[in-house]
Amino acid sequence: MNNNVSLPKQVYSFLRTEFCNNLKSGTEGLIPCVIFGAEAVPGRALTFHVLRDDGALVSQLPLHALCHLESAPRRELGELLRWDCFGWWLTAIEFDYLREVGFETLIAGEPEQGQYVCTFDFHNNGYSEEPTQHKCLHLLALDDGNFSLQPNNNCKALQRSFVERPFDWNNLPAIELNCLKWYAEEKPQF
Repeated sequence: MNNNVSLPKQVYSFLRTEFCNNLKSGTEGLIPCVIFGAEAVPGRALTFHVLRDDGALVSQLPLHALCHLESAPRRELGELLRWDCFGWWLTAIEFDYLREVGFETLIAGEPEQGQYVCTFDFHNNGYSEEPTQHKCLHLLALDDGNFSLQPNNNCKALQRSFVERPFDWNNLPAIELNCLKWYAEEKPQF
């Protein structure tokens, strides 16, 4: 089982200290940290492993416990992450072509911009192996200072050297959900 993965590169950020204190009132604050890994547990939010600047290691941190700007507003987990983990098996990759590319996504129904960090993908589970259910999640560093994990259908890449046509969230491109499995050799379809 590979439910813990290293991020393709470490991400310097801040940890909201109340998440190290079971959200107790009066423990709010920020401490510098480095995000270095992630963990998948089916049916739960993807969580993260960090190293704090005091040397403490903290695991199983939800996405809204982390931010990359001290001025980041506190957002709810469900605004930043739409899906729980689909299985135990997880991979993480930074696609070279998307490195440092700007992205736009919808957060609480409003367009928000940010920058691509990496992509998480699940495998060896019924959801990921079914074409109509598969979703990878792109980790984005939002301009407001938060992080977000968004599937393909909730992302717009702002790759300026190639993307030239306008994209309107109210008039999405006609892309149908893939319902097919692809084989080089003929296989029975179920």
